[in-house]
Amino acid sequence: MNKLTVPFKNRVYTFEFPDSWDECTYKQLAAVAPKLQGWKDLFAKYQDATGATKALLDAELQEARSRALFILVGLKPWHIFRKRAFFSMYPDEVADCLKAINFLFTKMDRTEPPLAYFKWAGKTFFGPGKSFSKITGSEFHFSAEALKKGDLAMLLAIHYRPRGQENKHDPLHVHFCGDIRAPFNRERLEMDTERFRSTDKKLLSAFAFFWHGYRLRLSAKNKHIFSTANEAKAQDRGWIPIFRALSDKPINFERVANMRMGRILMELTYRKEEVAEQNRKKPKK
Repeated sequence: MNKLTVPFKNRVYTFEFPDSWDECTYKQLAAVAPKLQGWKDLFAKYQDATGATKALLDAELQEARSRALFILVGLKPWHIFRKRAFFSMYPDEVADCLKAINFLFTKMDRTEPPLAYFKWAGKTFFGPGKSFSKITGSEFHFSAEALKKGDLAMLLAIHYRPRGQENKHDPLHVHFCGDIRAPFNRERLEMDTERFRSTDKKLLSAFAFFWHGYRLRLSAKNKHIFSTANEAKAQDRGWIPIFRALSDKPINFERVANMRMGRILMELTYRKEEVAEQNRKKPKK
């Protein structure tokens, strides 16, 4: 966490702001997420530009950074004295602050969900945990379908679920499975989605950002699985048929659906390496 102290008119004002996505609070994330794509596009254009165009884009980028910094610092219209103190900073101090929030424009590496849990319609719904560590093939498959439809309420319903009732969902029980949520049930998905239609739009956009970050990291680490060709096929058929096709074993839909993504990716990676080794050992004709 960045900490900034500014002396101003016989007082010292303290400002704190995050230097990584995981340090952002839910309010900060919710405020930043809707503007993020525009800022990232601006940053990408700035990097590719040259000459006078680059100078113009630099001015726009500095303005975007300033707005982002105000959000992260928590400056409100009624914070007159805090604003005056903030604006009294030296240019090099402001430049250092703006550099410290470059993660907004260059990374999507948040590992913590926007909210660990939230209450809605008299029930408590728990999130997927750090870095989607419990996500199954089925949840991944239907998440892709939700985004293809542009249905963020469905995406939220897939991952935020009530507490499960069996011993395996009790953290204090010896048979705890590591997930306190009730199992994902695709037969209930439409009904569960409707429940979240009127929920906070900021939560929907914040969670969509969280999912996109996870998805980008997954693709970067497993390029042999999330290839351009497989991505295109998945647009039509979804990901479970792709996972099955990449395996040499007759894995049925239910087995793939219930497997953790980590296990699926591990098995497919092992299979790829095994095939490559077999091909290497084949005598050359």
